[in-house]
Amino acid sequence: MLDQPYPDLQIEDQTGPTQTAWLQAQLLRFFSPLFKARSAPAALQELGKRRILCTLREGPSGVDGINALTETLFRRQGDISAGERCYRGMPIIILRNDYNLGLFNGDTGIVWPDHHGMLQAWFPQAEDAIRPISLARLPPWQTSYAITVHKSQGSEFGEVLLLLPPEDVPILSRELLYTGITRARDALTVYGRKELLVRAVERRVVRYSGLEDKLRDQRENNEARRH
Repeated sequence: MLDQPYPDLQIEDQTGPTQTAWLQAQLLRFFSPLFKARSAPAALQELGKRRILCTLREGPSGVDGINALTETLFRRQGDISAGERCYRGMPIIILRNDYNLGLFNGDTGIVWPDHHGMLQAWFPQAEDAIRPISLARLPPWQTSYAITVHKSQGSEFGEVLLLLPPEDVPILSRELLYTGITRARDALTVYGRKELLVRAVERRVVRYSGLEDKLRDQRENNEARRH
């Protein structure tokens, strides 16, 4: 860990054999409470406390890789049975709007049995209420121990672990870091190489639409007419 003066901010630049062990320990710490919860509301509350944010969707350090690694760890511990696709305590995120169900892209829920023992997807509603929806009725969804920074927009979590990619990619920018950092309410850990973090801070997304040129041309034309 790099030296840093802020107790609510950590920057982890792990390399070598300690890298995998450190990350696995964080995944177990973040998500063990989901499997220890005694009810769907309690599990949803725990899910809102901590989240892994990735800059990429694919690869070992992306959403797909981290979700797969997390499931592997909890299968080893016996919290997830072998061969189970859906299981008690599984966090999910909706990938497409379904207006009939009132579910929208980015909504997160938890898989939990109802009073009949049937697994349902439970989603928060207004005034701390939750509602179950049959897994068979859900629009496209995926596991959500980790989500992309993009998908996290509009959400807030008590603690965030922000994973940088192992190598530089164009999407890694100051704007992306800002979005990820501001998702954390109480504590943030940035996990990745220091030089990539510095490079991301220095890189800004340039959105060129031609609007500035058009406005400048219009202003110059108006001034020319006056003269």
